[in-house]
Amino acid sequence: MDQQFRILIIDDDIHLAATLKNILDGEGYGTDVAYDGQTALDMCKGMVFDLALVDIKLTDIQGVQLVDKLVEIIPDIEAVIITGYASLDTAVEAVSQRPILAYLTKPLDMDQFLAFIRQVVERRRAEKAQRESENRLKVIIEAAKDIALMMTDLQGINARILEFSPGAEHIFGYSHEEVIGRPVGMLHLPEDVAVFPQKVESMWRCEEGRSTESVLVRKNGEKFPALLTTYPVNDAQGKVVAAVGVSVDITERKRVEDGIRYYSETLEQMVENRTTELRLSKEKLELEIEERKKIEDKLRETYENEKALREQLEKEIDKRVEFTRALAHELKTPLTSILMSSQTLGVELNEEPLKSLAKNISRGASNLNDRIDELLDVAKGEIGMLQLKAQSLDMRQLFDEAIDDLATLAQNRGLSLVQELPPSLPRVWADEVRSRQIILNLLNNALKFTPTGGMIYLRARERDDKLLIEVQDTGPGIPEEEQGRIFDPYQRMHTDREGHSGLGLGLALCRSLVILHGGDIWVESEPGKGATFTFSLPLETTQSLNNQ
Repeated sequence: MDQQFRILIIDDDIHLAATLKNILDGEGYGTDVAYDGQTALDMCKGMVFDLALVDIKLTDIQGVQLVDKLVEIIPDIEAVIITGYASLDTAVEAVSQRPILAYLTKPLDMDQFLAFIRQVVERRRAEKAQRESENRLKVIIEAAKDIALMMTDLQGINARILEFSPGAEHIFGYSHEEVIGRPVGMLHLPEDVAVFPQKVESMWRCEEGRSTESVLVRKNGEKFPALLTTYPVNDAQGKVVAAVGVSVDITERKRVEDGIRYYSETLEQMVENRTTELRLSKEKLELEIEERKKIEDKLRETYENEKALREQLEKEIDKRVEFTRALAHELKTPLTSILMSSQTLGVELNEEPLKSLAKNISRGASNLNDRIDELLDVAKGEIGMLQLKAQSLDMRQLFDEAIDDLATLAQNRGLSLVQELPPSLPRVWADEVRSRQIILNLLNNALKFTPTGGMIYLRARERDDKLLIEVQDTGPGIPEEEQGRIFDPYQRMHTDREGHSGLGLGLALCRSLVILHGGDIWVESEPGKGATFTFSLPLETTQSLNNQ
């Protein structure tokens, strides 16, 4: 049984809660009990749960409202409502708009209840395994810079490219956008394309992987030899619906083969000549044979070195995949204990310097936790797992909250935070949590780089079907050569590297979140005149029109 699956029972019925805990503990799950909503929220701040069993009617809060608060603390948690309502229709209506997995009615059928829990556990385990598999595959594909992977349809001479890996971009010189949807023949010699029906189409349609050597063409017109292997892609009924091609640049291998062939031919000629001259110079022939042995030994040594290097590379790739999989767990688990302990010490201690030290530890741990969250969000964004919960949103309230959150920090640094907003703002269609994250990231950046006495402005205006949000500072500005890559992951300005912490992920994450909303983000700056970051969010009216 999965020992890591944790369940939180939230029910003021002490007898029922104890019964459920005994049953679930007997199945090997990690189970905890809270008899009211506030206790449950406090427990979730210090421990990660996979599933919450929530009584719909608690003494201090309605169960469906509690679920919303639990999700704010543990976004990945799933919830099951346990209801004693006489009418199932009433219960369904109460939970229909909530992020709730299911509802169960009292009295519970324990056999059905346990079967349901087992289904949830198996599904979560399968989802986790799938995510890990996808992450490993993505890392392997991105790390394989010398291997081109592409997928095509089965249209014969008109076969179109459907997918193009980073390795393919590296080898052929084309970007992903330049080749998607274009004929695969653009990568082949014209004479090869002319015989596509006989040479290439048969490879695409083979039932098993097939390899052939070919000459391919880079974007700059350079020709290179390649080993081309194709594999069929089958649908659920076993029908071949596409083909995957794996191309490897074998220029170096060809060079080695030509060298071997050259040396082999040379040695054979030498042997033939020496045989004719054997009677005249036996010693000379022996020297030639010894020379040949040295060359063969050298080639063998070269082969063994290449084999060892290849094995070492495979091991390094495996280590990188394992490191990526374990990084979040290994960092987050101890960090939670540090955060909770340091926060408790900060409250309990009254003497200096111990109280200040505890606060320093808490700030450091919180900063590290933010960096890890940024890293995980960027990683999710890169593989398409970053999700939004869009809703109708009043941005003025978010602006006020962001200014309030940073007011003390700005005052301590001798800076002024100013809102310049029109009398009214249209509502937007956006994720509240992610929108707040974007605004706070941009304001924190401005606070970080603006010297004492400077000004930071927060503005907003409507343009077309978007709301433009602007953060302007009076800092040193951003050099033109750095503006083009400032939204890339792990890119930090020279001044940032010298005096500030961080991984250089904040702006990259902002860009990912803005793009997920269907907006744009950009920067305008001149050295010595500050910087202005602007991003757009869709208006609520635009979403309404799209839904009609």
